[in-house]
Amino acid sequence: MSFDPRAIDAQIFDFATNTVVRASAGTGKTEALTTLYVICLAGANALGRRIAPREILALTFTEKAAAEMRDRIRHAVLRLAQIDPNRSPEDGDPPLVRRYLEQVRRHRAADPDYTPPTQVEWLQIHRDLGESVITTFHSFCAKVLRRHARQAGVDPAFELLEEAEARELLEQAARQAVREALEEAQETASQAAATSSVARSLPLRRLVGDYGYECVVRVLCEIGRRCLDRGWSAGDLRARGHLWDPEAPSAGLARIGRRLAEATRRFVDHAREVHGREPLAPRDLGALDDLEAIVSALEGKTDVGPETLQETVGALGRAVDRRLTAQRVRAARDFAKKRWQALGSQVEAWGRCEAVQGLADAFVELLDGVLQRYRALKAERGSLDFSDLVVRARDLLSGDEALRSQLSDRFQVLLVDEAQDTDPVQIDVIEAVHRAGDGRLRPSGLFVVGDRKQSIYRFRGADLEGFERFAATIEREGGQAVPLRTSYRSVPPLLEAANTMSARSVHGYEPDQDDLQPAEGPWPAPDAMGPRVELLSWDLEEEAGVRERKDSEKEAVMIARRFRRLLDEGFEVREPRGPNRGRLRPVRPGDLALLLPRFTQLSDFLTELDRVGLAAHVVKGRGFYEAQEVADVAYALKLLAAPEDRLAAAAVLRSPFVGLSDQGLTELFTSPLFAAKRGAEEHPWATLADGGVLPGEEGARLARFSRLFLSLLHHGDRLGPSAVLRRLIEDSGYAAVTAARPDAAQRLANLEKLAAQAEHWEAHGKGDLKRFTHVLWAKVRARRRAWGETEREALAPVEEEEAGNAVRVMTIHQSKGLDFPVVAVAELGRGTKNPLDPICLVDGDLCMKLCDGQERLPTGRWGEAQESEKAAAEAERGRLFYVAVTRARDLLILAGVGSRESPEHQAIQALLECEHAPRLVRVRKASEFGTAGPPADPPCRLERLELPAVQAALARVARRRPLPVRRIVLPVTALRDHALCARRYQLLHELGLEEHPQRIPNEAEEEAAEAPALEGTLLPATVRGSRIHRLLEWVDFEAYEREGRAHLDALARRLGIDLGSGGAVLVDTVHRFLEGDYGQHLRRTPGLRILREEPFVLVGRDGDLSVHLTGQIDLMVLGPDGVDVVDYKFSKPGSAEDYRFQLECYATAARLGFGASGDALRAGIQFLRDGAAAGRPQWLDTLSEPKAVLERIGRLGRSLLEAREGSAWEGQPRATCRAIRCGYLSLCHPS
Repeated sequence: MSFDPRAIDAQIFDFATNTVVRASAGTGKTEALTTLYVICLAGANALGRRIAPREILALTFTEKAAAEMRDRIRHAVLRLAQIDPNRSPEDGDPPLVRRYLEQVRRHRAADPDYTPPTQVEWLQIHRDLGESVITTFHSFCAKVLRRHARQAGVDPAFELLEEAEARELLEQAARQAVREALEEAQETASQAAATSSVARSLPLRRLVGDYGYECVVRVLCEIGRRCLDRGWSAGDLRARGHLWDPEAPSAGLARIGRRLAEATRRFVDHAREVHGREPLAPRDLGALDDLEAIVSALEGKTDVGPETLQETVGALGRAVDRRLTAQRVRAARDFAKKRWQALGSQVEAWGRCEAVQGLADAFVELLDGVLQRYRALKAERGSLDFSDLVVRARDLLSGDEALRSQLSDRFQVLLVDEAQDTDPVQIDVIEAVHRAGDGRLRPSGLFVVGDRKQSIYRFRGADLEGFERFAATIEREGGQAVPLRTSYRSVPPLLEAANTMSARSVHGYEPDQDDLQPAEGPWPAPDAMGPRVELLSWDLEEEAGVRERKDSEKEAVMIARRFRRLLDEGFEVREPRGPNRGRLRPVRPGDLALLLPRFTQLSDFLTELDRVGLAAHVVKGRGFYEAQEVADVAYALKLLAAPEDRLAAAAVLRSPFVGLSDQGLTELFTSPLFAAKRGAEEHPWATLADGGVLPGEEGARLARFSRLFLSLLHHGDRLGPSAVLRRLIEDSGYAAVTAARPDAAQRLANLEKLAAQAEHWEAHGKGDLKRFTHVLWAKVRARRRAWGETEREALAPVEEEEAGNAVRVMTIHQSKGLDFPVVAVAELGRGTKNPLDPICLVDGDLCMKLCDGQERLPTGRWGEAQESEKAAAEAERGRLFYVAVTRARDLLILAGVGSRESPEHQAIQALLECEHAPRLVRVRKASEFGTAGPPADPPCRLERLELPAVQAALARVARRRPLPVRRIVLPVTALRDHALCARRYQLLHELGLEEHPQRIPNEAEEEAAEAPALEGTLLPATVRGSRIHRLLEWVDFEAYEREGRAHLDALARRLGIDLGSGGAVLVDTVHRFLEGDYGQHLRRTPGLRILREEPFVLVGRDGDLSVHLTGQIDLMVLGPDGVDVVDYKFSKPGSAEDYRFQLECYATAARLGFGASGDALRAGIQFLRDGAAAGRPQWLDTLSEPKAVLERIGRLGRSLLEAREGSAWEGQPRATCRAIRCGYLSLCHPS
């Protein structure tokens, strides 16, 4: 197979057959997906025709990825509308344009009659993109279920449970099932007769007694969730489980025999290889002969029982006893002995299967009850969970051939992104959509992108083996597999280093398929670029009398100082994107990324970054509901709901709300105030508020908080969630302490987000403080006790300017799909303990341990499962390392190599020992960056952080220079408000204050709030405007020509507009417009291309500031005589000059996005009130040039930022306020 990039492009984009693209890191798979999509739209491939957007189904895993793909395709279509498809590719062309033109040329050679789309046809395609289906698996399955609800047996109006709600409901079902089963067992056991039901009750009581109530509930939830994800019933576990298979023990023992033989022969082969290089002693060679004889005897037996295997294990151990002690073979001998012993322990495990069979029966019966109760609880709510969506859609498609055929006929092209992360049920859905009537995959139209090296979501159910089987099926049925190996991300020395390490760390790595190749470009010679991988090593001695640093603290010191040195020295990186792509420039803080396997030691790294003066932006963090500050507030609210809750009290008192030391907390909880159990009305807070319970400053802090707590306890219900939460955060001093943390910006943003949630809760009347507390606590608890991993609630966003000028800190999982000029990877090789539960599900097989007194002994496959789980986790760690090292564009920094057996250590060792190591990797000592210095203080604690320290921290934060803002995003209406009056912008968009009803027209509310209600309807102005907009957007001119007013009535009903509640008046308004001058022009003039609700983005600049202005054009009419840009207004008819800023923005978007000529372009307002609806738009007499409009956008954006930074929001004179009918007139001019 050729690995020339253009030959690969031809294979992919001609799309002659089903295709699996194995896209290595940084090879542009998203660009390839986008390019293939537009080539299918253009019909420039073997599919033989142009494929409409509605005929293409693109599936991915997150809404963010789907939105990015939609955005890329929309921009690609607009870009292709502006080029000549008959020209040859040019050097300055973007990759997508170059690939499109090359594919058009190739396809024309194969089909001389082919004609690519014209500009008008591309614009039609752009409009049709509204019908595209680019979505997630869950969203697609939800749509299938809603549209075919009767066949699927679901309510078409079902609600989708949030993850936290689903977990809480499943746990509720589990606790209820266990409790009821125990009560029934107790009642049955108390009966005199020893009936069969009594016999059944004994294993159940033993199950809970042996494993513990909480353990049984937790395992029921975990295994129940996995059954739900795969669509299994409890009975399926019994049918496929080894515990109920009489042949399982003999099969398991046979496997142990084979593994004993394999392990022994591997050791013997290794030892003889060593002997070939350096002879062993005769007695050692004799030991090898003995081992071979023992294995041969074992392999010669047809029926291997437990006694035989135990004898074999003993014989193997005796054969090497006091032999093979030479240094060069000793380690391998010891490893072999451990392996024999482990296999010997598994022999005993297979003998315990019968002993736990009764417990397994009881567990499966319990699980069946849990799943039934969970389904019933969902049915009561009319809800489905995320597992239901995919499983029920799979079952529906597999059982309904007509529907399967319908979807297969509709979606001529099926694109699947990140296919290595799919689970078996999702693969079943893919196959159902693309299979023909004969059960085989359709021969073309399926495009699957995946990379086994980047499969790192096993904890979410991703099945790498399932993906590989599916890929093999595609190839077996006539498809092709194409590797993408050309990296557009990293410099050549980094790629060579990554290839060397990955070959050692990634299982199944094939250099001829997986090695990354550098993209074409004027690269310097490899020796001239120098090493682009740095391995940090600690060589500093700790100062006398200073505590020994943890490994994570050492790594944090080295990485922070190395980052600081790179910035100070002006290390040069390549500009990754834009017109200056590839040009060298000095590194900036925002170019630096720190990747961690997990956030366990996050505070160590944030502290050291802060110490060298670098701001840190923690990307998404542990998830909003896992953030410590959110948990602290949740505990405080829980304590308000139950003041006698000792656990909640301990959490609050230990947190920054009070900050008690360990000694103070112990003293308090052993005092009479907390020692005795109290009822709900008997709590110690009144006594604590009086003071004197604890000495010194701790006692004073405790008394202050207790007084605040008592106040909120008495008045909380009246104040409501929002006010209570604000007082907790601010009056307790919690916010001040948080401001002293290195990651203060993120923590404060999280607290602000929580406060906003409380305000939203109140505004929508969702319930009182108690209900808010219950829901918040359920989410916090669900995330902290999550079984596996799920999509997390995002942390609150921090200001973009701060995030863009700070070191990015994230987990390796979060970095997937991203890249950075400089990447540091820390805590490499740190082992993760993932012990199996005593009852677990492995590959659909129920495995259990037997409780023998205080000891839990493995049975059957449990030991094998533990081994396979460990091997799978190690393999995934190797893939995770691959993801980490392929994020860097210019420099990779590694710290913490861990144990010798870890895949990370093995990979780094391979790099250090390779032939070209001197030009690829450099070991940097910590001493290069300064002396050790004192270790950082532990994370902020109030006993250490008294008032002077808090004030100093706040002052330090205040002294920091504000980070420069380089990009802002604003809607056009917001910038128009600022252009009219800075104070108006502040009151409306910064503070969110409502206007007086007499107000300036505002597009967000359709400018209707200023006018009285339309005659015949009392609908609010915002609702009225929104509904008329929808009618105008969706009216079908051809249908209206045929049916007239009846078409509008039917359309209104389809859009959910009640004609009996004022909706008829809205329809009248649209009817008058369509029957008026301009409406008839739209309906009856031939050759018009009509676009409605067309989105746009304009970018204005002022120095280094870019202002991204977003909006939508209500109506754009492209005709042979020119282009009309029309904005609908529902205010009383006025002058188009009042709306010049908006109209000139719309006109500029039409010029830049659609190539509209200035001479043939009009922009105006179509007023729809009174008789104006029947007339024509009021046009602007003149239009500014696009350059002038963009410059004004930049200037306005700059002035807005200056007003925000200086809190100087200048108002307008009273006369101006009256002229623009501003609803804040009484605030600015009270007289």
